[in-house]
Amino acid sequence: MTGVGRCSSRKAPVIKLAAGAAEDDHLVLLGQLNSSTACFWLKQVCMDKGVGGQGGGIKPERWHRAYEFDSTKIQMLPLAGTTTPLLEHARQLDHIALERANGTVHRCIEEHAAKGSTKLLDSLIERRHRQDRLQSSLIYLQEELDWLCYALYKVDDAAVEADGSLAIAAFPEVTAGQRPFEIRLACKDVLIRNDIADGKRTTEEPTIWFDVHGIEPVTDTAAIEDAAYRARVEARLALIERSAALQLLEQPTYKRRWYKPDYEAEEREALDGWLADRLEDWAKTQASPWTLAQAAVALEGEPAVRAVCEVRTGRKDYSLVAELKRLVEGDSVPGNKHQVYKAKGLEKRAAWERTWALQHAEDRGEKVDVPVPPKYGSGDFAKIGYWRLRGKLDVPKERFIAFAEMPRATGERALYGWAGWTPLQRAQVYLELDERAETQGLAVEDRYGLLWGAWFLLPWVAWENPAAADEFRAVIQDLVGAAGVTEAMLARWAEGAGA
Repeated sequence: MTGVGRCSSRKAPVIKLAAGAAEDDHLVLLGQLNSSTACFWLKQVCMDKGVGGQGGGIKPERWHRAYEFDSTKIQMLPLAGTTTPLLEHARQLDHIALERANGTVHRCIEEHAAKGSTKLLDSLIERRHRQDRLQSSLIYLQEELDWLCYALYKVDDAAVEADGSLAIAAFPEVTAGQRPFEIRLACKDVLIRNDIADGKRTTEEPTIWFDVHGIEPVTDTAAIEDAAYRARVEARLALIERSAALQLLEQPTYKRRWYKPDYEAEEREALDGWLADRLEDWAKTQASPWTLAQAAVALEGEPAVRAVCEVRTGRKDYSLVAELKRLVEGDSVPGNKHQVYKAKGLEKRAAWERTWALQHAEDRGEKVDVPVPPKYGSGDFAKIGYWRLRGKLDVPKERFIAFAEMPRATGERALYGWAGWTPLQRAQVYLELDERAETQGLAVEDRYGLLWGAWFLLPWVAWENPAAADEFRAVIQDLVGAAGVTEAMLARWAEGAGA
């Protein structure tokens, strides 16, 4: 359920209730739509998009199949006549799910990093415990909602115990793997694996449900610590055993999938993201390129930066330069095309440049036909990291520019800048770097890469500041001739630079 102004996926059906509908009406409807009963019905009438598959050559199972739930079919879903009992389940699920979603690692960092690494680490450990408790409550509530829907849809009149309490304090500690269908699945899996081990022929294969979701299989209800909940699970197992309808619905294909959280991965990603955000915030304030050492000097005095690095590396004697290098190298792309693409990628880039030239002509009022340029593939880029940052349409998503065109600026002297600079700012930086390289005694031929960077940007600079574009053009033409930096010049430079 989204608030006003929120957007969903372009393929997600949007359901709007009547103008006078209250929040409770939305919650009751969501409760039914998120039940295993509704999932079963929808998967009978909606389009099967095929098997998603699992890596490693493992044969996919029925629950891998993806479906497209279109609005027409969802509108046809039969709703239970009496829905009031669903309200408390749905309200609690919504409340706890929102609390869990808001308990992010980033929030811990924002609130505790400035207090030091010990406070930050303690908050992350507490967050893990809190998230586990909340997920346990969600698993329990979702299972109760599923079984309540069995009763409301009259799948089985004995599906729900009337005395089930929804008080938060009364929620038993439930883990994925302890649900009745999973216990049945685990027991069946043991038999299949035993048959295979004994050399018996079987048409069934072991399930990968537990491996995919990081769930510990449970084959004995004795593993459930809460006595009341254990009794409820045992009663439901007995019901499933004697009810063909429940056997049909209580399958992995129709049940909510709960994954074991990978807290270490979450924390690594969030800590890296926070530090990258902080570096980018600093980079935005810089008008000139900088080295990693300069960035480290600017940031190392901040307690929050120190705390994040200590927790991320697990040591007090970390190298901030090394941490920044790891982040920047994974989030930067050079500005020169010869350093970004392989040979076949350069051919596609040439087609894109022809398209851009025609678009500029169109902007000048000329009537031209603008062809659709080819899409890029991963093999077109010099590094797979560039492909991940740019994609098939070469859309820049990196935070930083790597000024790899600068002669002698390698290793610790490598220069970077903020990718959010305007074309005017970027062109100005290229010309400043060229002036610096000239001062160092480098021939103009060794500076073609830098000069091309500014020359290529001139059409976009002209949109921003026509006078600056004219000035930059004159400077470059004075250095290399009236034609500017030609493709032949750039190719010779790239060959000499080893690009």
